[in-house]
Amino acid sequence: MTKIIKLVNDHEIIGDLIHEDKDSVILDNPFSIHYMTSSRSDRPIIGLLRYMPFADRRDIVFGKRDIINCLDARKSMAGYYKSVLENHIRYVDENIDNELESVAEEEIAAQNQQELSPAEVMATFLSRLTNDKMH
Repeated sequence: MTKIIKLVNDHEIIGDLIHEDKDSVILDNPFSIHYMTSSRSDRPIIGLLRYMPFADRRDIVFGKRDIINCLDARKSMAGYYKSVLENHIRYVDENIDNELESVAEEEIAAQNQQELSPAEVMATFLSRLTNDKMH
């Protein structure tokens, strides 16, 4: 069942409930929910961003002390979440992994030629990510 939790830090998280007990809630593939407005439209924009995208696990434990509410997601929101999740699994996760591996290989090659600063490594990574999204 798809749940939405509201955390004490005011973040809202959506994910599939794996387990709930008196101390914790475990969500599979959680995404943080972001509400945005656009100057071009009166309609709000809802964005979902993977929660802890670089973690090795996809099931995340949330302590009940950090949760204000844990409720069932609306049917429409659950459907939107499932669609975003499928796209992430199919396209985004693999591309991020490939990009990180590629940048790591480039960093090693560049270090063999010259030392790169951490800022240069990050700039290379962001540049490649931006270029890949544009193509």
